[in-house]
Amino acid sequence: MKKLLLTCLTLLLLLGSLSGLFADTPDADNRNIEATPPKETKYIINQEPSFLVRAEVDHENGVYLDGETMTIRVQSEEDGWIYVIYQNAENEKSLLFPNKYVSDNRIQSNQEICIPADETKDFSLECGAPFGKEYLTVIVAKKQLESIDKIVDEETLDGKFTPTEEKPNPDEPDAETVEWAAHTVGITTLPHEAKEKEAVSEPERYFFGIALDKYDDKEIPTLPACVNDLNKMKEIFISDCGVPAENATVLVNEEATYDNIRDLFYNVIPKTTKPGDTVFVYWSGHGNRIVNSDGNENHETLIAYDSGRDKKETQIIDDEFGVWVQKLEGRKLFVILDAAFSAGMGGDATKSQEDFALIASSAADEVSLSADGESVMTKMILETLNSKKGVSHIDLAKELEEKVSALVEEKGNNFSQHPFFQDGLSEPLILNP
Repeated sequence: MKKLLLTCLTLLLLLGSLSGLFADTPDADNRNIEATPPKETKYIINQEPSFLVRAEVDHENGVYLDGETMTIRVQSEEDGWIYVIYQNAENEKSLLFPNKYVSDNRIQSNQEICIPADETKDFSLECGAPFGKEYLTVIVAKKQLESIDKIVDEETLDGKFTPTEEKPNPDEPDAETVEWAAHTVGITTLPHEAKEKEAVSEPERYFFGIALDKYDDKEIPTLPACVNDLNKMKEIFISDCGVPAENATVLVNEEATYDNIRDLFYNVIPKTTKPGDTVFVYWSGHGNRIVNSDGNENHETLIAYDSGRDKKETQIIDDEFGVWVQKLEGRKLFVILDAAFSAGMGGDATKSQEDFALIASSAADEVSLSADGESVMTKMILETLNSKKGVSHIDLAKELEEKVSALVEEKGNNFSQHPFFQDGLSEPLILNP
């Protein structure tokens, strides 16, 4: 196997290219041969992912030292073709896979593949300077793309990859659209001398809270309990659950716009936390349920400050939430949603996530009750954490299953509310040690 040395990139592709440059030897004269791109496809459209893609690297913490090699593992819910975009520490993007040496980029549904393939090792990925935060975005398209020039050239925001969502020209009704899904994985590359420093970096706990008791759309009812809920939850997570005050971040009312919430998941949490950390996410506000225009499928949503009451495109839909959660892989993630229909944010949307647990206040066809100025589920969470130490996320779910329904029945005049629990954590998470 020959070795290609591209010193201008953080990842080195042996017998391949991360930047569109190909060479068979490390000689300078061979470094500037441009890859021949496939013919251009005019439109790549993704309004909502209809399936999920999961990608991970072979270092659980996503950290690679100078000279270490990397393997990417990919699984898709649908058959398709894989495209891997690499963004280096200097924010330069390039096509990593397919490449000059491996052109077969097909993937079958629910079958994991490795890049590079274990059995062939046609090329390898090796860490080198410059070092820093980098990103790998794995795209699976349900049709083979003639070109991904638009994807590679697309601007990114703080490392978040967004393929173009350009809509077809109405004057060209026959323009082909491509259904696709993507998953971005963050990695960190370090020189050898950073090994000792990296090894002593201890896991930390973080709390991220979102609460809305009013909305820009005046047709959306106010919820006077929600900000109060968040303040109490933040306080107990700082005082009893091991979250340092400086590790607690909240978005309240006007701050909790769609863009700000999206940025929280795409940029703030991934940049603030690291693999191995424990991340608590709490939401108190309106949830919604929207039926597709064809009447065949429901979407559960969360309502941001600037969401329109009946405008799905302005709300956080369940499938989108699942994609957001993927950004936080490598962390122990525990999400608490106190909102109507909130169980719908789990299930299919997040089923591929590891080390992720969700407690939702009500089933996907139920609203959530507030009583006496407090949201019922949040009230029960606070009472449980205040009553005893050493409560695990599993213990909490059991307590809520019993107590929420009983209190709602008492307060709600034949009202029905059943908390939902989805557990993918590898071991019990002690909330208040």
